[in-house]
Amino acid sequence: MSSDLALEVVKISLTVAAGLWVYFRFIRERSHARRVLFTIQCQFFGPLDGKYAVELTLNVKNGGLVVHRFKRLRIRLRGIDEVDELSAWEGQPSRLAFPRKLIDEPDVIFAKNYGSLFVEPGVDQPITFVSMIPASTRLVLARAEFEYEEGRTHSVEKVFEPSARARSAA
Repeated sequence: MSSDLALEVVKISLTVAAGLWVYFRFIRERSHARRVLFTIQCQFFGPLDGKYAVELTLNVKNGGLVVHRFKRLRIRLRGIDEVDELSAWEGQPSRLAFPRKLIDEPDVIFAKNYGSLFVEPGVDQPITFVSMIPASTRLVLARAEFEYEEGRTHSVEKVFEPSARARSAA
């Protein structure tokens, strides 16, 4: 009878230990949580024929332990032109307005053709998008946003200035 009791105590102890391990590993340590670093860089070439060629590089670095699949990746560029004055965004007085809509590409990964983009654990995946903007653009606000398979989003934005060398050549 005492051996049955000892066996039950061992079973309960192992169950509690396993539960604690799961709690600490997945809840406290978040070992399988998303660890994505998302950055954006922009290069300008030109001006040529009154426009800059713009190369946007989005980097998705997967620092976690699970594969990440993205079903949508969107890029938006807004600008401030030479004739525009610096002003606040309407309704947001502490935010700079970028009144010119330059690029609004809702599907950089061509999900209709390719389905989704995936990034394996430990991989730093660059994604390049090339377009053009008017040479009269002084400042650019670049914003990129991706959507995970379940619909949650992750975004990044940054301001860029076409190079002084390129502007003086215009």
